[in-house]
Formats: sequence, structure tokens, C-alpha cells
Amino acid sequence: MMSKRKSKKKLKSDDIDVMTHFDDLIKDLMYRMIEASKADIILNKENKPAPNKLMMLNEVKSMLLSKERYEQLIENGFFGCVAEWLSPLPSQDLPSIKIRTTLITILYDYYKDLDIATLKASRLGKKIAFLSNHPKEEYDNKKYARKLVRIWMRPIFLLELEEKERILKETKRNQAYDESVKRRRLSNEPTIESETSRARVPQYVARVYLQNPSSEVDVIQVPKCDSNSQYKKLSQKFQERIKKDKKNDSLIKVSIEGRKL
Repeated sequence: MMSKRKSKKKLKSDDIDVMTHFDDLIKDLMYRMIEASKADIILNKENKPAPNKLMMLNEVKSMLLSKERYEQLIENGFFGCVAEWLSPLPSQDLPSIKIRTTLITILYDYYKDLDIATLKASRLGKKIAFLSNHPKEEYDNKKYARKLVRIWMRPIFLLELEEKERILKETKRNQAYDESVKRRRLSNEPTIESETSRARVPQYVARVYLQNPSSEVDVIQVPKCDSNSQYKKLSQKFQERIKKDKKNDSLIKVSIEGRKL
């Protein structure tokens, strides 16, 4: 048991050592690729031949062809250096045709499944798209570059299509809902909203009652009186009072001289 555990630990440690060794190789090659690119830029500005990248091409090719290092190449950002090698020189001339053909062919044969994040981070997608439409690029390189761009862009196109379909469905759903609300309002039917972000204004609904509700209030009926008879009684009382007042006036006579006082 102890021997098996030790062997497993040795295997794990050996794997780690191998991965670390590959990482060191990749980083060393990346450093030298950047230095070669800088040297070629300086030589190009001086109108001199720029052979530094071309002399390293076989090393870069062998690194790209090692499939077991695929993940490590991505993790270490190796494709950023590849994109730099495919960039035009300060004189706007393209890199060596041998460099372009070798790198585009290897990318098409082995790296069609590069993810969008890697392509964006390395800017490799932009460089290949640039070469696919460049007037001075060779026909075969253009053909493979365009195929690569279509393959790499397929997930993006699918995402865009899915987003457009989602927006279209949502728009249709909202339009159908608005139309149903309008129809209900025209027919004076109450609308019920499942989820609303604001309160609705109460709407007036006309109702016609077929049967009047019964009243619960006790009504006391007052007997009607004859207005003519009441008027006659009042007028008689008034006439009688006038007569009495006249009699009293005739009985009491006041003398100006004060004789009967």
C-alpha cells in the first residue's frame, strides 16, 4: 500500500514538473518572439531586411504543432505573440509570406476551436480577419483566413441570433398583451394584470340592476290634509279676531282733555 501511494505521489510530482517545464519553454519562446518582432520593426524603419522572425519560424511551428501543450499555450497567452507576428510592419508591408502561410495553415488545421475569450484577448481574430481582406494577401491564405473567421465567429453569430429571437418574441408578447388590454377596455371588461410595476387606476363600470334591492328603512306615512279646509279655518279665525278688536276700540274712548280718566 505504501509503495502504491508513493508511486502515485511520484506520478503527480512528475506531471507537475513536466507542466512547469513546458510553461518555462513557452514563456522563453514568447519572450524571444517579442524580441524578434521588435528587432524587425527597427530594421524595417531603417529600410533594411527584417529576418529575425523568419529565422525563428521553425521553433514557433514546432510549438504550435505539439497538441499536448494546447491548454498551456492558451493559459500563457502564446497566441498574442502569434497575432503580433502577423501584424503589418511600420512600412505597412505584410510580414514574410512564409510566416503568414505557415501560421494561417497551422491555425486552420489545429486551432479552429479557439474560444472567443482567447481570440479577443490575443487579438488573433482581428489579425486573421485583416489578412482575409487584404489586397496583397495570397489567394490561398485569404481562403483559409476567411474560413477561420467564419468558424470562429459562428458562436458569436449564434449568440446574436438568439438575442434577436429573444427580443422579437418579447416584442410580440408585449404587442399581443397591449392589444388584449385595448380589446377589454373597449368591451368594458375589467382587466387583470398578473405582474405590474405600478398601480392601476380604477375604471368606471356601468351596471344595470334588473331587480331593485329591498329597503330596510321603516317609512312612517303622514295622512294628507286638505289645504282648502285649513285655509278656511284660518281665515275665519282671523275675521273673528278683527271683530273683537273693533268692539274693544268702541268701548274705550279716550278724551283728549282727560275727562274720563
